[in-house]
Amino acid sequence: MRTLVTALALAPLLLAAGPCFPVATSDPAANCIEQMKVHCAFTYQCCKDPDERARYSGYGLVGHRSESECVEVYGDFCTALMSTVRISAERGRITMDANKVNGCLEARRAALAECDLEAYRADEDDCVEQFEGTVAEGDACVGAHECAGDATCAIDYDNDGEPESVDEEMAVPQGECTDPPGEGDSCAEDDCAEDLYCDDEDICREPPGAGEPCPDFFCADGYDCDDSDGDFEYTCEPEEEEEEPAEDYDYCEG
Repeated sequence: MRTLVTALALAPLLLAAGPCFPVATSDPAANCIEQMKVHCAFTYQCCKDPDERARYSGYGLVGHRSESECVEVYGDFCTALMSTVRISAERGRITMDANKVNGCLEARRAALAECDLEAYRADEDDCVEQFEGTVAEGDACVGAHECAGDATCAIDYDNDGEPESVDEEMAVPQGECTDPPGEGDSCAEDDCAEDLYCDDEDICREPPGAGEPCPDFFCADGYDCDDSDGDFEYTCEPEEEEEEPAEDYDYCEG
């Protein structure tokens, strides 16, 4: 049996930066900690209302009651989550874009100084897409974060659910980098390639477009699966523009 190991949850940790802290290093955990320091600083220095602070800072992920406690708990979180990524970096299986890391830090330090939430979130790409995998298709990997391009890390398991290969140093299942399933391929065990979806028959399909039926409730970008006539015959229709901006999770207004 084969299953897919998805990329480690880097994005949530890389959405923050820190004020007057060291610049990027080759240690992913250290960079994560520095970026979370500014997240904590923004949370407690710019979010004055306790309810706003709770919604903005993500108390459901890790609990904290002060800026220093926030830094402590997120520091432990970064260290634990980035342990595998750190070894990947040491092995040369991922590369870090120091310009993006430092650019994110600098921009968010400046935003913190003004408690400017809009500016704080302005450079999402620089603050998220900071690492790239270098492992070629067919070579060993422990996670999709190590694979180059759009490849993913597929791991073989036996009938008892045990991995057929284990990385001895990391003590984690080991697989190989491979292209994700394309259109018409089975997605019973792997995620489809980008821009495709897995239908109810476990086959990768292109999402339907304007006016096309959407039995699986998936549509191409810019369209919603809609039953405007109430006849239970859903089709893809253009997304309706919202009259007012939808309220999102950016509750902290300073």
